[in-house]
Amino acid sequence: MSNILMNRTRSQIIRFLLKNGPSTCGQIGVELQTSPSSIRRQLNVLRETGLVRRTSTQFVASPEQVQRQIDALAASFDGAGHAVGSRESHELKPDSDVLRATTQRRKDRRKA
Repeated sequence: MSNILMNRTRSQIIRFLLKNGPSTCGQIGVELQTSPSSIRRQLNVLRETGLVRRTSTQFVASPEQVQRQIDALAASFDGAGHAVGSRESHELKPDSDVLRATTQRRKDRRKA
């Protein structure tokens, strides 16, 4: 499970949910400019791992589970001999600039 967040779409979904709170599949897809089927598929994977839960109509990220996943991923790099730094450097901080840049890159790719 330590590579679950290494998928770009899953990482974008998690960042979106942490930043925006509970959201529908459609809202996520529109914001990330990704097909509903791709969003649904990735949300199912995230639900199976406990990183996301579903209410009656919306999806919600579990910050505690996400942080555990990030810590596990960081530990796998630490164990491989890579310098990763302190725990504080691994804490998830939603970055709207990163999201905007990612969204813009996707738009640019689709235009090309």
